[in-house]
Amino acid sequence: MSSTPHTFDKAVENTKTLIRAAEEAGVGRIVHVSITNASEDSPLPYFRGKGLLERTIIRSKLSYAIIRPTVIFGTEGILINNIAWLLRRSPVFAVPGSGDYLIQPVFVEDVAEIAVSAGHQDANLVIDAVGPEVYTFEQMVRLVAEKVRSRAKIIHLKPGLALFLSRLVNCLVKDVLLTRDEIEGLMSNLLVSEGPPSGDQVCLGVGATLPVRRAALAKSVLQHSGPPGKKQLPGGYGWGAGCMLICRRLPPPYWWPW
Repeated sequence: MSSTPHTFDKAVENTKTLIRAAEEAGVGRIVHVSITNASEDSPLPYFRGKGLLERTIIRSKLSYAIIRPTVIFGTEGILINNIAWLLRRSPVFAVPGSGDYLIQPVFVEDVAEIAVSAGHQDANLVIDAVGPEVYTFEQMVRLVAEKVRSRAKIIHLKPGLALFLSRLVNCLVKDVLLTRDEIEGLMSNLLVSEGPPSGDQVCLGVGATLPVRRAALAKSVLQHSGPPGKKQLPGGYGWGAGCMLICRRLPPPYWWPW
């Protein structure tokens, strides 16, 4: 499934249908996994779609928690594990543009804990789920290269040329490695939170940041050995984990992953 505007539009409409069904079924609370800097005014379909869904949820009759992670990493993560795969197997790694744009990865288990905790609260919440470290993209690539003991030469290319080369790799692995929207999202600093992790202090409310524990990024990339790509998910930042529903009419809470 390609990352086209039509695909994103369909994902948005499907989730809106789910929200309406949840209202009709009397679901007590919805936990929606969005993304940092989601905005219905974004020129990027992924961020715009997430922004539209946030607005729909906020205007619904449901109690809600909206979780906004940055780039999620873990054993089956996408972006960072794709970087590791290329660094292991290619003599050259192309960084789009200057590489000085920022990225703030968050461990998948931290996001899961935040989502579960938010689901059992009562207040309406919008929460940035962010890791403690902020890197430039080039720093991230060099860190991963060090941990996987890559000898690949890291070079800088114009974003369009880097995208062209990634499409050649797409043909080889028969999957989507990188899209234009993902490059633009990275280079626009959309994968970093404006607020740092709040340490031991837990702040709740719109725009709040929950503390997350320091996680082993190096361990994640060392454990991953599978092929790159998005496993046919529409979008590289994680449409596959769009939202979870908690129905408090049924003890214990029941979760539906989407």
